[in-house]
Amino acid sequence: MVIKPECSTAPACNSGRHKPSKAPPRCTIEKRHDTQLNDTFTELRDSISSMRVIMGKEGEESVMKDPQGGTPKLIGDKEAIICMAREYIALLEERNRSLVEEHTVLQSTIAAFEMLFPHY
Repeated sequence: MVIKPECSTAPACNSGRHKPSKAPPRCTIEKRHDTQLNDTFTELRDSISSMRVIMGKEGEESVMKDPQGGTPKLIGDKEAIICMAREYIALLEERNRSLVEEHTVLQSTIAAFEMLFPHY
């Protein structure tokens, strides 16, 4: 059984050997870190179009609509956010490769027309 120390706002006993610390309690730092991390996950979730959640009237997360036409999913936990972000990055990389190929084809087509009609 693991016992976690409780956060207390009361000053600790000082026997005179150590100066009292002016740093915030560790639990305060951890709470701030958790809040920042959760905010970052929320920003990540909201920045990916396929993960945007339609918020309910009271602010709870509800079933989202996938703009790419996929099945609706409930997004909430961090693991799902990371997995969806990885999938979205892979999708963007594939789209980028496709656009590069299309750009190359269009460039060669333009070059062919320029050879046929050099004055234009």
